[in-house]
Amino acid sequence: MGEIYSSTKQVSAWLGLGDAKSDKAVDFVEMLFKEIQDMKWRGSQPTLTPLMASAPRLRTFLPEMQRERKWDALSFLLRNTWFERVWVMQEVIMACSQIAADARPEDHTLLSFEKRTISFDKLAEVLAILERDHLVLNLIYDRENSDGTKDQGTDPPGVNALRLFSSFRELRDQTVPVRLSTALDRSWRFKATNPRDKLYAVMGFCDDCADPRLRPNYDANIEDIYQVWTTVLLERPHEHALPLPMAGVGLRRSQPKLPSWVPDYSSGSYEVQATPTTARGGQGEKFRASGIENKLEVSVDCSSASIKLKVIPIDTIEVLFPQPSATETQSSRWYIAFKSLSMTPEKAKYIALIEWLGTIESYLETFSADGTRGQSQIKEILAQTLAGSYPTEGAAPDSYLSEVFECWFQAHRELSGKDKSGVSTSMSRTEDFYDKIQVFEDLKAIALQDRPVFGTRQRRLLGHGPKGLMVGDTMCIVKGAVTPFLFRPFVGSQEAGSNEERKWNLVGPCFVHGLMYGEGLDMGDWMEIVVV
Repeated sequence: MGEIYSSTKQVSAWLGLGDAKSDKAVDFVEMLFKEIQDMKWRGSQPTLTPLMASAPRLRTFLPEMQRERKWDALSFLLRNTWFERVWVMQEVIMACSQIAADARPEDHTLLSFEKRTISFDKLAEVLAILERDHLVLNLIYDRENSDGTKDQGTDPPGVNALRLFSSFRELRDQTVPVRLSTALDRSWRFKATNPRDKLYAVMGFCDDCADPRLRPNYDANIEDIYQVWTTVLLERPHEHALPLPMAGVGLRRSQPKLPSWVPDYSSGSYEVQATPTTARGGQGEKFRASGIENKLEVSVDCSSASIKLKVIPIDTIEVLFPQPSATETQSSRWYIAFKSLSMTPEKAKYIALIEWLGTIESYLETFSADGTRGQSQIKEILAQTLAGSYPTEGAAPDSYLSEVFECWFQAHRELSGKDKSGVSTSMSRTEDFYDKIQVFEDLKAIALQDRPVFGTRQRRLLGHGPKGLMVGDTMCIVKGAVTPFLFRPFVGSQEAGSNEERKWNLVGPCFVHGLMYGEGLDMGDWMEIVVV
């Protein structure tokens, strides 16, 4: 199919019949795109930030945007199920790829409703500017799961899809090979009716699928297919030790018979996307928890369905800090209510969240391995752990994160009674102040969705990991991996005399402040463990 799409002159993807809401979203994108083009024509850097202010030339737009809820319409468009289907990846990525990029017509890839169409390139460019300007937070929503639970502060699927499609199209236009491991890692959230297609659908635009063990076989057992594919990937040299970050019993898994080190590619678990290997927006550096050398040292034993890894045990989880539910805090976007309360929030509504932060603060204030922590260090740990884990290699969080965190932190201290004097004089109680609080709250919701915050027993480290982690899980540096990992003794091997003699289940990757840049290499010696 990839070859068919690549030879086309135009591809039109059907998104459904459409309605007034989709029409409104298309109009909104066209308006934003026109603004971007006008800025380019004037020679200025394109930005959509003025749309959130009341600049004179845009004042006529703002009342219309607020009255007709165009942000909601755009968010609804980006939640269209088309953006979640794994087979559509090759439709967009391979479309017209045999035509040189600079020779393709502007509308070579169209997203179509019954009466309206929109160019994929226009929508992708608008979303890229919104992300760069931190305006994509206006599109988040509370995603309902099949089990009735909600993931708060979730990006619409179309945001991730447009980002992914654009990046892979750029690679193909530059004739850069697309690796299978990268495609699987990036396509994790997409859905397929047949679980086998979570693997087979990406072969149409990847360049390293010649291994005969990867040949599509719809008669084979799903667990066997997943294990064979994982074995092939682990046999290859990988910069980021894939596919281990996608595996683990701590993630949502619908194939219970899989070994813990084999990803359940059918799950579409959101936790995988919450442990970034690089900073948001390209800031900072890649994580390198196991040092500069990132070649995974692993041996696979197919007969016993196990692997051997070299690890440094660091610590065990002592305490979990479960986040308050939406019902306890009334709303996932609860700071928006501040503006309608004369800037005075009703403390009783938010007591659960205040107590949650207070508990984490108290934990961090206790003695660490190096002595007591100062207030500035506690704030840095909180900011980087709770809001996206920006890699800054020991430096303070970037200025934007630091600014919005300071507003959020000060507001919580006020509400908890720890800061009787109120906010500092440099931060007046304006709408902008509460907007910044909301920005950090949204960043936190995205970073920590389905990821409990935990503290460790001996070194008093703070981190977050997959939903299924437990008190007692062992945190390790894995040789060749960019993040630490959590492991749990395999049932029946807990009584073994030493860690080397035990068999382990992989729980999943984790973010731990103070371990992301090789600091753990001086905290113990390498040992070999068996993971089943």
